[in-house]
Amino acid sequence: MIDPCFRKKEFLSYFDIQNSYLFLIKKALLYMCFNYEVYAKIDVHMKT
Repeated sequence: MIDPCFRKKEFLSYFDIQNSYLFLIKKALLYMCFNYEVYAKIDVHMKT
């Protein structure tokens, strides 16, 4: 017999994992965009 409380905890932890995964993706995308801007600026400086 599976404890419904345990199932709920399991589901919530899975949900947390999904949330943090999405959060990490968003963070990574923001970081990449920021880096791209920085690299673009550096690139412009290198060319001039």
